[in-house]
Amino acid sequence: MKNPEMKSNRISVIIPTRQRCDTLASCLRTVTQIDDADLEIIVSDNASTDSTRDVVFAHQDSRVRYINPNKRLSMSTHWEYALGHATGDWVTILGDDDGLLPTTLATVRNIIQESSPDFIRSDWCGYLWPIKNQCAHGELSVPTRSGWDFVDAKHALTQALQGNESYRNLPVFYTGSFASKSFIESMKDSSNRLYRSLVPDVYTGVRFSRGSKRIVASRTPLAINGASHHSTGNSHCGNGDKTAAKLFAAENDIPFHKDIPLMRSGEYPPSVHIITYESFLQCADAFPEIFKPLCHRTVLRNILLSAGNRRNEITQWGQDFAIQHGLDFEKIVRHEFLFSWGRWLSSLTKKIWSQQYYTRVVGSAANPIHDVYAASRLVGRIRDSHGHSLQTACSNIASNLFAKALEKISIF
Repeated sequence: MKNPEMKSNRISVIIPTRQRCDTLASCLRTVTQIDDADLEIIVSDNASTDSTRDVVFAHQDSRVRYINPNKRLSMSTHWEYALGHATGDWVTILGDDDGLLPTTLATVRNIIQESSPDFIRSDWCGYLWPIKNQCAHGELSVPTRSGWDFVDAKHALTQALQGNESYRNLPVFYTGSFASKSFIESMKDSSNRLYRSLVPDVYTGVRFSRGSKRIVASRTPLAINGASHHSTGNSHCGNGDKTAAKLFAAENDIPFHKDIPLMRSGEYPPSVHIITYESFLQCADAFPEIFKPLCHRTVLRNILLSAGNRRNEITQWGQDFAIQHGLDFEKIVRHEFLFSWGRWLSSLTKKIWSQQYYTRVVGSAANPIHDVYAASRLVGRIRDSHGHSLQTACSNIASNLFAKALEKISIF
């Protein structure tokens, strides 16, 4: 129930950045556009040599603070450094090619007042920055639902490790999620460090799953998750430019868990499922009831099932993982085949279901979505106008997907 006398919570928005002044400018603009006096905006510059500092000071907003460690840090260490400067009661970490929405902080404050949570995660909008030979004019995907619910994060973690859910359904402390400062402090280890894995966002998704029962999932989007040519995740797991992934690996200062082998090339495995399991192993002592029944065999099967277009590389990695843990790789592969149809049908069902609650807009030469600020302004108009016509269109999409499924099944 709302408490009209509840104090206003100060919110800190942290934007860690490095060498990305081009996307940072519009990212920062999505935050400074918000009319909120109890807002602290911290841009943490990881020793950039481009125009990052100039971009920040060009905003001339008293709510913006610029910090710089004056030396290059790993991603996890840099985020730890930035968190140490936050003074807000609530904190979010925003990617430098991502953005907030004009209504984000008002929605967050309402959820805090109504539910007294420790952590809020949300469905987010997806934005593909204009990328040559991929998406020339930008592309935006917008969830159209609203409201919020408490969620069982520990159950979501079990489902993610078993391959039944995406890690995105975990309390990942990154774009689109907000954590109370007291909750963050309670999650730190004895050395007062929050992050114990090289991929900080995935690690918090795992670790925070055990931290509280007061975790809220907002169906109302709170942010835009941008994918640009700078994105580390796309660089690591995709088939494009590997520059960001190589820089990330070179700067890492937290050892990969000993139970997870690297690729034969010495690189980190290009699989978010493997990274999620690595994060789980780094804090498995917090989850004895999950860790004991969960075995390397089950996880390997699910990793192989989700390999996608990196199948050959992940199979080779899986062979090394099986040897390290004394597993029968061929037997696991046979089991994987038996599970594959069920996984495919489950994935198709979820895709059909989710199509009802998203609308997609592709930019054109006449109407480009040229940056994340433009995308943030467009989101409100899309959500306000989705109505009956959108639901009808999505029902047609669902019918088409079912037809395609039946065609595929008829082949066998």
